Amino acid sequence: MTFNLVSDQYMPFMKPNNILHYLNTNSNHHPVILKNIPKGVNKILSEISSDEEIFKKVAPQYQKALDESGHSYKPQCQHTPT
Repeated sequence: MTFNLVSDQYMPFMKPNNILHYLNTNSNHHPVILKNIPKGVNKILSEISSDEEIFKKVAPQYQKALDESGHSYKPQCQHTPT
């Protein structure tokens, strides 16, 4: 995570040139595992994004990785305002 102590914001951190990969939907894993991958990505992204604006900023790179793996899921921010 990246923390901004001045603005009290936090967001996911990714090393430069990092490429996200998720299990492909055509893999031989149990369907329950494959079904929960997008939900897990969504949950983690929501938890490590301080607000919806940050979530929307970082979500496209995760969306791309999910799409490339065959998952038809659109991450939605589950952040609850304080």
